[in-house]
Amino acid sequence: MAARANKSEALWKAASQVAYERGLAGLTLANVAEAAKMPLGSLYYYFKSRDDMVDAAVGRIHRRFEQLRTEWDGLGDSRLALRAFANMTAEQTDSLARHGCPIGTLVAQLGKKQQAGTGDVGQVFSQLCDWAAGHFVNLGLAPEAARLAGRKMVRDLEGAAMLAHATGDTDHISEVVSEILLQIDQHAGGTSHD
Repeated sequence: MAARANKSEALWKAASQVAYERGLAGLTLANVAEAAKMPLGSLYYYFKSRDDMVDAAVGRIHRRFEQLRTEWDGLGDSRLALRAFANMTAEQTDSLARHGCPIGTLVAQLGKKQQAGTGDVGQVFSQLCDWAAGHFVNLGLAPEAARLAGRKMVRDLEGAAMLAHATGDTDHISEVVSEILLQIDQHAGGTSHD
């Protein structure tokens, strides 16, 4: 049973990777098989249709960001959790400049085709906004100010990723991340945790 779960996870990861790097047009069984380094025939057990592959990619994104939020919460300090979220974007600068944001890219592609899953993957943004808002409350912001700060953080990070992808200029990401880290430190009382 564990072997099947590992194979399934490898295929979900591969479907997510192909959707991100090649777009939905490139999300084919052959490309997923190649990315997963598995025989094409074995994929039919897991994916009956293209929608199954889209669902796998969306599910993988949800699980990944749920795992990340749990890891960041495990730091035991809201300042550190928010900084880890911002720094994740900085650590992915090259990939973001090359392919864009995995969530934003998938939302845009699904939205163009008005395909099922658009709202599901878009929920990742909403969950990140709410998660960040909760940590801003922990830093002392009033609930409405924290809600706005959480939304602004996600919006700024996504915008920087989009601009870096569109222009090839990665300074968008480093500038926005630096601003966000400074804002987090200011809300937390000014001490940096670099």
